[in-house]
Amino acid sequence: MFVEFNTINDNKADVFRYLLDKEGELYFTDSKYIDYPNLKESMECIYDVLEYLYMVTDEYLSN
Repeated sequence: MFVEFNTINDNKADVFRYLLDKEGELYFTDSKYIDYPNLKESMECIYDVLEYLYMVTDEYLSN
């Protein structure tokens, strides 16, 4: 999942910032769109993993 987000961010991060590309074409149409519920679920999963790593590291360093 991290690799997939990294690939999107490196190659086409503009799709999350702008409605149109440099040629004036819409990034998203009826046949191509962001699945926001799935994106939310994926981000929550990543958050949970990072939170777990933070807690484990904090516990380890606190002892």
